Amino acid sequence: MEKWHAAVEHARWGCFEDVRQTYRSADVVGTFVVFNVNSFRIVTKIRYQDGKVFIREVMTHPQYDRWTPKEDPWE
Repeated sequence: MEKWHAAVEHARWGCFEDVRQTYRSADVVGTFVVFNVNSFRIVTKIRYQDGKVFIREVMTHPQYDRWTPKEDPWE
């Protein structure tokens, strides 16, 4: 996770396609971008216009399998 954090901290993504260049396993799920990092799923919101990445959830794969994305109340 530290390696993921360091990469994200220095990333300058303008769109989801840019994210996929760095993390081929990243997926868009609803309004979230989900990263598959080792035995975890990191659910994020990315504000491409100002380069901010917000972590919404960190889950194991079994937890993620039970997760249902809901609309983000912060939008």
